[in-house]
Amino acid sequence: MADLGLQGILIRLPEQPVWPSWFIAGKNTPRTHKKQVARGRHPLGQELGGEATKCGTCEHCWIDPWHSKRYYKCAKVTMTSGPATDVRLKWRGCVLWEERTGTDP
Repeated sequence: MADLGLQGILIRLPEQPVWPSWFIAGKNTPRTHKKQVARGRHPLGQELGGEATKCGTCEHCWIDPWHSKRYYKCAKVTMTSGPATDVRLKWRGCVLWEERTGTDP
């Protein structure tokens, strides 16, 4: 048998993006969220809002009432009942951010 060593073969691995401090990309983070943040946008696709804004302090953030767990959603995007439309309270807000007038989401 011939020797099939890897001498002289360069394997190039894709570069890992550097995520902003407000976004943590885990193994279960939807691919669409990662793509949007890599493009410099909000994970749900809108343009980013001001530095001091957070999804958790937005008027449009709400809890999906049909589950026993707390799934936070945004009223400004189409709801799919899946993880692609979940929001994290610590995420930086988008341009649609409005200050919350009531209590917690």
